[in-house]
Amino acid sequence: MATTNSKGVEDFKNSMSLLKSFLDSYEKGDSLIYLPMAVELRKLLCEKQDSPLIERVIPGIELYKLHSTELFANNPNLLEGLQNFMPGRIALSPGKLPTFDLLISKQSERMKVELWVNQMFFKEGITVRELIKSVADKLAAHADKNYNDTLIHCRNWTFNDVECQILGIYGISKFIYDFVNLEYPEYILI
Repeated sequence: MATTNSKGVEDFKNSMSLLKSFLDSYEKGDSLIYLPMAVELRKLLCEKQDSPLIERVIPGIELYKLHSTELFANNPNLLEGLQNFMPGRIALSPGKLPTFDLLISKQSERMKVELWVNQMFFKEGITVRELIKSVADKLAAHADKNYNDTLIHCRNWTFNDVECQILGIYGISKFIYDFVNLEYPEYILI
């Protein structure tokens, strides 16, 4: 009989495998794949009961702080009147969906997962957690009647007809997958 720990490891490996599959599908042109990506991210990073799956499997894990968090901490005046920002870099390839890579702190500073998901994302009042949970809870796992403020903001801000919540979920998924693949490759199914 499998133990809770081995089940958690199996769930984590499955999540990594799903993220890789979702990222590949997005890069082949399927923008709607961001919906199940958000559900996996919610499981990996945002669960409050017990702890997020990533912490249960890799206790003490710390993720790289976003460059934007460092930038705004050192220059809070940049937030005055700021309507939108991208915490990373958008890349374009002819005939393909835009992709988005998060930029990390120049100091390669690390943060506990709880702090990492509470970093500002797109604008004040939206965090990594808020973006993930909004997409997962209101668009992917449920069919709510209305959008919340986070989704209203994101749907009104597009890049090459791709709404920013799609780019954000893609970028977070890519960051998490790449981070685990580089630092904890034993959790990547081959």
